[in-house]
Amino acid sequence: MATKNPTPTPKTPQQWIKKISTYILILCVAIWTYNWAYDRMTQKPAAATINYRPVTVCSDAWEKDMNYESFTGKYIDVKLQEGCWGGQITLPKKWTRKWYFQHINENQNSWIAFSWPNPYSPSGPYKGYVTVDLTNHPMKFRLQGEGTVRFYGE
Repeated sequence: MATKNPTPTPKTPQQWIKKISTYILILCVAIWTYNWAYDRMTQKPAAATINYRPVTVCSDAWEKDMNYESFTGKYIDVKLQEGCWGGQITLPKKWTRKWYFQHINENQNSWIAFSWPNPYSPSGPYKGYVTVDLTNHPMKFRLQGEGTVRFYGE
């Protein structure tokens, strides 16, 4: 007994064109679906706007100086201010070899910038996940940014 072919072979050019067009359409839909799904999986949230002003010092900055020269603890937490440089921070004298910082909040938009004195020299802004080598930098500076940063040293 002979079996029937479920999709007969096209005999005319019009049938061939129709069959090829159908396969091309199916292929296009498959590619579009794959690209749409891939884009959804790899999409990142829009980057937040950073309010960084490299030449603006906050009006209350001189009232908020933080002198930790004789501090003996293990770390110092500083809440950052956006849009202007805050009070001058002086790190502990015992941290003479190396000192570091890290953001301690969960906000993925956190950032930090440093202003080094003599001569004025801004550095940054750096995103919260960036590690910056601060070994040869002065232990006095001003900050601006978003979030809270922790300083610790050796």
